[in-house]
Amino acid sequence: MNKIKLMYKWLVFTTLSTLVFSVHAVDYMKVTKSEYTIDNFKFESGETLPNLKITYRTFGNPEGEPVLLLHGTHGNGGSMLSDALVENLYAPNKALDARKYFLIAPDSIGTGDSTKPSDGLKANFPVYNYHDIVKTQYALLKNHLNIDHLRSIFGYSMGGMLAFDWAIMYPDYMDSIVPTAAFPITMSGKNWAMRKLLIDSIRRDPLWDNGNYTDVPPSFLTARIWFGTAFYLNNKKMSALYPTPESFNKALEEKYSVKTAPDANDAMYQWGASRDFAPEKDLNKIKAYVLLINEDGDPRNPADLDTLSININKIPHAKSLMIKADSSYSGHGTVYHLPWLYESNLAKFLSEVPEI
Repeated sequence: MNKIKLMYKWLVFTTLSTLVFSVHAVDYMKVTKSEYTIDNFKFESGETLPNLKITYRTFGNPEGEPVLLLHGTHGNGGSMLSDALVENLYAPNKALDARKYFLIAPDSIGTGDSTKPSDGLKANFPVYNYHDIVKTQYALLKNHLNIDHLRSIFGYSMGGMLAFDWAIMYPDYMDSIVPTAAFPITMSGKNWAMRKLLIDSIRRDPLWDNGNYTDVPPSFLTARIWFGTAFYLNNKKMSALYPTPESFNKALEEKYSVKTAPDANDAMYQWGASRDFAPEKDLNKIKAYVLLINEDGDPRNPADLDTLSININKIPHAKSLMIKADSSYSGHGTVYHLPWLYESNLAKFLSEVPEI
């Protein structure tokens, strides 16, 4: 009888423990959305805004090591909470386990619910760049959230480039950075050419009307299709999706039928913010440990640019993981959509990074 009672108590205990663990796990994944306003923010252009709002999301263990999550050009903090990332990076025992880390995902200037041109200033909004974005994020962490040091910065696409600027501008503030779908290379070549063409498709359209347009500028609608077709998927994926002219033609007609788009002024500023990204000369200032993750079929960051290996060698503690392109992968979006391809590499990297 005593054995039965003991077994019963043990079952009750383990059941309750499991429930408590589950509740805590759910609590750790509860997302809180907040905002922080910076007074009289001065941009590198010399322009100022009396009130610059930065919206941000937090989740994970408030007592855990802080990690900054940085989104891509057209994304926002919420896009760093996709199902794929949650299940493969933030879940229990994964690389960025939310039980262990306190995760912060801000909306960059000009995106999401942070202050942006479409709030009212339109084309009169101050010109901003990646340095301005990093400065506002630093103010958010340091002055508002009272975070003195980060365990890591994980960034996708634009977020990856921001991670490099972060490590250069505030070299003692983090132990590591994990830039993905990004190269530590001056914005140039095809990467800038495609961005500039997209920007000019807006500016040169008469219906843009100096930012005061009523309907989406038609040239912007077309340019978005060109941009997405030429500058996102790897060649193997494109060939698999569109094995015949007819298959692409059908998909293209569907794209032409879409008459909605992101705000043109916001888009113009977002892509333009990369115009002076040029980290090469300062890469040797980076103290953080770096894990750079890319797919070799990414048309924005092609693997055949020799400057990648040259620049990685300028960083004291850096390694590069290049995922081999596959017809089931997404090119520029591979690291975002398929995080299981590198989760174990990321976990090992973070486990080995010393505190700086």
